[in-house]
Amino acid sequence: MKLWRFENKNREIVRENMRDEKVLCQLEVNLNLFKDNHKALARTMERMHGYELGEITVEQAKRLSEQLKTDREIKAYVKQFSKFGNLGFTPYVVLEV
Repeated sequence: MKLWRFENKNREIVRENMRDEKVLCQLEVNLNLFKDNHKALARTMERMHGYELGEITVEQAKRLSEQLKTDREIKAYVKQFSKFGNLGFTPYVVLEV
């Protein structure tokens, strides 16, 4: 049996981001602002997850922006990040608020 292992050099930074209410509020604001600007959305998510520049593609950001149409979906994504952000980036909203 093989277990999944997530490679993230900045795991501690991500865990701090997950716990910090100020960072989570800023994430919600940025998602509202950049949900239609795919390149800026990708850069925002790279900063939140501690990734290098260019690790999240514009196509992945486009997929995420399709998931973030309403305030409810944005709040769900922020909640999802606060619980599971250390597992890595996903362009899908899995949790419901």
